[in-house]
Amino acid sequence: MHPRTVLLFTLLSAMFCPAQVITTVVGSSSGTSGSDGDGGSVPGSVLRPARAGETLVIYGTGLGLVSPSIATGAASTDALRRTIIKTTVLMGGKSAEVSFSGLSPQFVGVYQINAVVPSGVRGTVPLQLDLSGVRSNDKVTIAIAKP
Repeated sequence: MHPRTVLLFTLLSAMFCPAQVITTVVGSSSGTSGSDGDGGSVPGSVLRPARAGETLVIYGTGLGLVSPSIATGAASTDALRRTIIKTTVLMGGKSAEVSFSGLSPQFVGVYQINAVVPSGVRGTVPLQLDLSGVRSNDKVTIAIAKP
């Protein structure tokens, strides 16, 4: 996986810290990937809109406790650690299917959210995270292709 673009989220709550988010496309229901002839263009950018069914990987910080727990500063390579608080991803106000929300096995202290681009959304739309009712603002946008 190679990071494609940097998106910034700020979740203002005593429960969560501000989060930096990086997205990477890892595939779609049709088996395509981020290097499917688009010349390395950024998935979700105007040059390479994301497509319904593609899974975007979103990296960030400050998403709260995980289970099973882990010592601060330890790598999460021995087990998948999922966030305790439900993470919802919204694209254009529509909920995306979240297949994973937890600590990334590749990076210490970094969270990973895998979210499928929903159908019925197109154009340049807000990409938001919602954690137990605490929602990021709508200033981060992603481009989604017409079907």
